[in-house]
This record gives sequence, structure tokens and C-alpha cells, in this order.
Amino acid sequence: HKIDKKVLSRLFGWGMGDGGINKDNPRYYFICGKKEDLKNIKRYLKTNIKNINPIILKNNSGGEIKGTNNKVRIIIGKEDTHILYIRNSTFTRLLYGMGLPKGRKVLQRFSLPNWIKFGSREVKKEFLDSIFECEGEKSTLQKFKTKIGLKSPIFSLNKKVEYKENLISFLKEI
Repeated sequence: HKIDKKVLSRLFGWGMGDGGINKDNPRYYFICGKKEDLKNIKRYLKTNIKNINPIILKNNSGGEIKGTNNKVRIIIGKEDTHILYIRNSTFTRLLYGMGLPKGRKVLQRFSLPNWIKFGSREVKKEFLDSIFECEGEKSTLQKFKTKIGLKSPIFSLNKKVEYKENLISFLKEI
């Protein structure tokens, strides 16, 4: 695959946000999100990367999460959540080789690859655009009886407590 670094950088932002490489089946790159957002991403991918076939499926997943107090919570997937898959082992090996982690990012250490960190302004912009697309919340205007307020934009990533220092380090890198 010959892929422009700006396109790769955008893929990394999505992959480090709401997507990634499936650990159990590393032939899959995926992004989770709302169907309309994923349709836009699919158009972008088909325009910018030859010979891949992204598909969008409904995400019916859920699972159990063990909290710090060892209580188990059942998580049910949101109704409007879908997954965009790219099944291509050459493509996922390329992404992994360039620094995209496999598996659940909340359970492992990783850092921003140097080719993004020290890349061109455009490479950095593409990464930031796509990770904020996944992990950011837009500001909102709140109207009150006698005044208005602007709620600040929010950016959030999660890690298990034992990876707190890695999370702080990653946030400083970006």
C-alpha cells in the first residue's frame, strides 16, 4: 500500500480514538461510531486509499467491566453505534508497524509515533482532527432566563489506573 502520510496520520487519530486494530484478529482495522459519521469516513477512505473495502456493520456489542472495587458492571452498546471494518492484513500490518497499537488501548502503554510527533504541520493537523473527532465533545451554548453560557469543549481519553502516567505522557505528546 502506498498511502500519503497525511492520510495515515488521520487513520492513526481514528485508530487511537474510537478505533484500532483487533488484537484477536489483527487483520481488522476498525472505527466505532455513528453510522452517518462512519459513512463520511468510508467515503474519505475509498477516495484516498486504493484496494481497500471498508464495510459498516451495526455494533451489537456490550460486555462486562470490572471496576476498581471489583464490582462488575454490564455495558450495553448504544443503539445507534456501528463499526467500520477494513479487513486487510497487509494494511493492518503497515499501521501496526508504524506504531498503531493492537487491542484495547485502555489496557496498554503506547505513545505517539515519532513520524507524527515530528512530522509536518499537515501530518499533525490530520492526526489532531481525527482524534478530536473521536474523543472530543463540541462546546454548547446554554440559554438561561437572563444570560447565556458557553460550555467548554471537552477532550477525554481513558486508561486503567495503573497506566495513568502513560496517559498523561500521551496527552502531553499530542
